[in-house]
Amino acid sequence: MSTTQKTRKWLHIGLYIALLTSAAGSLFYTHGLWVAFGAGDLALWVPLVAPGAFTVFVLIYTIDRWLLVRRRDYPVVRAFVQVGVTLVFLTSLMQRQAVEYKAATEKQAAPEATSSLLKHREARVRAAACELLSMQGELKHYATIEMLALGDKSPVVQERCAKALETLRAVGQKAPKQEANQPSETN
Repeated sequence: MSTTQKTRKWLHIGLYIALLTSAAGSLFYTHGLWVAFGAGDLALWVPLVAPGAFTVFVLIYTIDRWLLVRRRDYPVVRAFVQVGVTLVFLTSLMQRQAVEYKAATEKQAAPEATSSLLKHREARVRAAACELLSMQGELKHYATIEMLALGDKSPVVQERCAKALETLRAVGQKAPKQEANQPSETN
């Protein structure tokens, strides 16, 4: 066996390992990764690793088939069918990824997503969530923000949540006064 054949053999083994890894990752782990992305626990690139690996596989596989056809009189129809099947699977995979991405981004944009950021693992996110909820006048989250202001492990979060509480108190005091100053409908 020549060096070129050995290299080609190892290339094929590597390609098929990449194929199996990306296919298994895409089929079994993708939904869980998109759910974690939607919850804000993962970066966008993480759920795209397996489909990206499969895309790379398809490109290298297509080049390999083209080189086989050019060099060894490999049957064109066979190479075309092989590449066609991989492209069909890739198209199906990308459509599924687009649906998962849309669902994950919709989950991130949901109104309750902001309040869930109060439980985020990063202190800067918790602090920003306190500020955002106070700017929105979300009085229903007062108790949670107060808990963070009094007992969060980060002093920055405690400080920013305490300021958010002041803003929420001001909003809470303005709302009843405005209702009292409204003219009654019986006049």
